[in-house]
Amino acid sequence: MRKWVKRFICALLYFSGWINLSLRREKGGVLRILVYHRIIPEGKSISPAVSRKNFLKQLEYLKKHYRVISLDEGIRRFKEKNLPPRTVCITFDDGYRDVFTEAFPCLKKFNLPFTLFLSSGLIEEGKLSWTEKINQAVENTTLSFLKLSWKGGISYPLRSFQEKKIFCEKIEEELLQVSPSLREKIMEEILSQTGESKSPSLMLNWDEIKKMWESGLLGLGSHSLTHPVMIYLSEEELKKEVVLSKKLIQEKISAPVKGFSYPSATFDERVIEKIKEADYEYALDVGGQINKYDQDLYQLKRIHIEDEPLYVFACEVKGILSFLRRKIVFKNP
Repeated sequence: MRKWVKRFICALLYFSGWINLSLRREKGGVLRILVYHRIIPEGKSISPAVSRKNFLKQLEYLKKHYRVISLDEGIRRFKEKNLPPRTVCITFDDGYRDVFTEAFPCLKKFNLPFTLFLSSGLIEEGKLSWTEKINQAVENTTLSFLKLSWKGGISYPLRSFQEKKIFCEKIEEELLQVSPSLREKIMEEILSQTGESKSPSLMLNWDEIKKMWESGLLGLGSHSLTHPVMIYLSEEELKKEVVLSKKLIQEKISAPVKGFSYPSATFDERVIEKIKEADYEYALDVGGQINKYDQDLYQLKRIHIEDEPLYVFACEVKGILSFLRRKIVFKNP
């Protein structure tokens, strides 16, 4: 029902012409940062993903109605308080291979700049993040139920794609709240039943990243070394994640790394301090909101883009859905 309400409101605002009228009247001073994870050819994915067909429509819409600039330029203008109207920056997190195979050709078609925040240690070793290990294992399992001793032996249904997606979202949210040792134990219990996915590597390699960098459209940032839950790390572990991740990207690509994207959007003041000490100029959260000039540079918000119809995308980018969420019209995007 919540999704129906969202789509109804978005369709009303989009097809009535209100959004386009509002955009024409918009003044500067707002920085919109969009975040994607995966772009897939077709079908469904438990991982956050947008279909290539919808992605092309979204880029065409941005090209027509917004000023899409590089994130580095957006941050510079943000600091100078000199953002033109309808400014948008495009970002990707993690470093999935389909950014190269699916997203990059689309971005080149419209000549739109984008920034990729890499979990550089995972790229180096061709490994998946802990969340993606769960997603892939559950998505590909033939199990109908999965029983975990955690929380008294709860049994989770996995009979359909939707049940698998609900399980992954729920368990990953809960695992963000537990210690690394308990998280590892629960993951082992999950994977012992589902088995680890044997699909080809989903992550980019350095040659693919270099080809995108050489196009002149790509900017690079750090998304940590191994995609941990940062708030549970020791001082030494934190330093390693923020310093070595940047160093590895610079060594492999010879590109400036000015920004950091918080893995799983988890951070606290201690994490922010380490980011500053490592000489990052800004850091990105998610939050689903637009940024005005009073926003902290180390807690910049991004709008997470989902595989929705264009009229929902238009409302999301405009900031209407973040406004409605704050007003508790519906809790989820």
